[in-house]
Amino acid sequence: MKLMSWLSRGCLALWLCSACAPLDDPNGVDQLAAEIVGGVRDRDRHPAVLALLVGDDALCTATLIAPNAVLTARHCVSRTVERILCDSAGRQVLSDLEPSTLSLRSGDEVSRSVELARGSRVLTPNTQRLCEADIAVVLLDRAVRGIAPMRVDLSSLPLRTRTMSAVGFGQRGATARARSGIRYFRERITVLSSSTRELTGSRAVCAGDSGGPAIDPRTGSVVGVLSRGSDPCTASDATAVWTRPAVLRDVLARLL
Repeated sequence: MKLMSWLSRGCLALWLCSACAPLDDPNGVDQLAAEIVGGVRDRDRHPAVLALLVGDDALCTATLIAPNAVLTARHCVSRTVERILCDSAGRQVLSDLEPSTLSLRSGDEVSRSVELARGSRVLTPNTQRLCEADIAVVLLDRAVRGIAPMRVDLSSLPLRTRTMSAVGFGQRGATARARSGIRYFRERITVLSSSTRELTGSRAVCAGDSGGPAIDPRTGSVVGVLSRGSDPCTASDATAVWTRPAVLRDVLARLL
């Protein structure tokens, strides 16, 4: 398998990744590239999967799990060290971003979206590492109306499903001209492995999809939050890793 990577907001981590993507330029052309690989336009199948604009120049995906809260990746809402290796010790998260810089946007296309809310507080695991803990809850400054939150699976048992679905606003292809900011959906992703903290799936995601949900097709519940993926994301042997919501069980149990 090829190197996996994060593209954390503001810095390139070792494992270049399925993380925040740069926003499209005015001509609709990205400087980087990637998507829900092999997916189709979501067309409002998953209205609770929303775009998360990070400051003025980065894009992640988030899932509405309560009227006033979304689930996303920790690296989308934090400043991180430049090089992140899961098999080495040490701090990986430097600080969390100011919540008010996080803008939650509605609709299938970021370019036509409306701001639903901004962050008011960020809740994260009690660790400064991303590996096996790349998950965060963003509490919002106002309740989101008219969109039903998605259910969240807080189990840490092995997944019972052999396939899952993914949704995200990531870039659509590993070329310098691929666009991001449109919600895409892939129905069948093979679950390759599952632990109490992470799960690994087959090729499915690219930059900007970070923070997006893995969904159990049997229950419609969120079973993972996208953390990282292979580089390039479109390789035939590419894989991706999702953090399981159980990592943040205590926080989520109080919200749900």
